[in-house]
Amino acid sequence: MSTQRAAADDGLTLVEVIVTIALTSVVLMFIGGLFVSTFFAERVVSSSSMAASEAQVTVRGIGERVSSSSALQLTAPTPGDQLLVVRSAGRDATITWVCNAWYFSGGDGVLYSTQTPAGTIIDAPSASELEDWAVALSGVTPADSAGIFGGTGDEVTIAFTIAADGAPPVEISTAVTRPDVASAGIPGGSACF
Repeated sequence: MSTQRAAADDGLTLVEVIVTIALTSVVLMFIGGLFVSTFFAERVVSSSSMAASEAQVTVRGIGERVSSSSALQLTAPTPGDQLLVVRSAGRDATITWVCNAWYFSGGDGVLYSTQTPAGTIIDAPSASELEDWAVALSGVTPADSAGIFGGTGDEVTIAFTIAADGAPPVEISTAVTRPDVASAGIPGGSACF
């Protein structure tokens, strides 16, 4: 009796097993690297999109108030800080005037906002008064040394970058023109500044 085995029963040699494990490891590391890089790319895009969206909503709100205003005033109460105050029409069926203000604190990169009834004079807030204002945006850096607000006459420009967590900052820039309400015969309401 002969006990010879067939060639198919031999199995894999140690070298073949090591080569198979090495090739499988390389393929798995490549696939893992793709997953990790995709995860980080998605995180950067998500962070940039969120920062841009928040900034655009805030800028759109400022633009709506400026474009429905009967008067506006832009001041720089202290170096690096700015105060934009507008007297604008409310959103009721009848014209109701309100005072809106945005205060940019250059020292901490925060844009604050507040709204009061028309006839309420809005001045640059003190640190304690600023606690009653809403934080509109944080992580804001002016596009230039002049500040985030600019413009002349009836035009307001808004230009800044906003920090995005783990992503490059997002740039925002727009200009809004206040309508000529005097020639339209619309009364201006009570003063805000």
